[in-house]
Amino acid sequence: MSKRDPRLYLNEMIECCDKVAKYIQDLDEEAFVHTSLYQDAVVRNLAIIGTFTHNGQQLHIRHVANHYYLPVLYASDPVDYIRHIIRHESEVRFLNELNSYLAQPDNAFARYDWWLCSKVDENLDSVHIPYYDPQANRVRQFKPDFIFWFKEGNDYRILFVDPKGMQNIGWQHKIAGYRTLFEAAGAARTLPYDGLSVQVHCALYTADANRSPQEYRRYWFDRPEQLAV
Repeated sequence: MSKRDPRLYLNEMIECCDKVAKYIQDLDEEAFVHTSLYQDAVVRNLAIIGTFTHNGQQLHIRHVANHYYLPVLYASDPVDYIRHIIRHESEVRFLNELNSYLAQPDNAFARYDWWLCSKVDENLDSVHIPYYDPQANRVRQFKPDFIFWFKEGNDYRILFVDPKGMQNIGWQHKIAGYRTLFEAAGAARTLPYDGLSVQVHCALYTADANRSPQEYRRYWFDRPEQLAV
């Protein structure tokens, strides 16, 4: 039995109720039904709660705009009571920066007809780019942490994003694998598919892209808005 003061649980429950009340303030039942709040009410309520604490471990619950599945779960520290969450510091930092930028009404992502993004779970998803590792003398799989889809007219753009930074060993070989498959003459190949012009891009996300070698500068980014161009 937990020895935690019951009054602390009560205070947290009251705080959550206050958050929900503020979120739907000035909405009657009809207005609620005819807004997006009705379709994803459960997700929204989870996002309102924001952070769940269990045995001293914090799990953050977020509603990230245009993420393929909702809600998005991530933790700043290791969480052992739930699987398949965003837990690495670089991934959490990228997600926070992206979410903050998307909150701006004039963000660069708004120009697309539609777009989506998703965390790639390396234990569940088979999405990868093969590359040659000369140190191990073998072909390995580059599994970026995130994937974006953008559509504008007949142009369809797939973007792999890996936010591990320049300390990630072997990133040059991973870019070489991407170039072999998806570039020609130093630019992304255009692949016709079902009336669309498809391009696949790769972005490495870091704190300071200016530190990247000149040869690889076009693959490095340090601001979310740069991903949407």
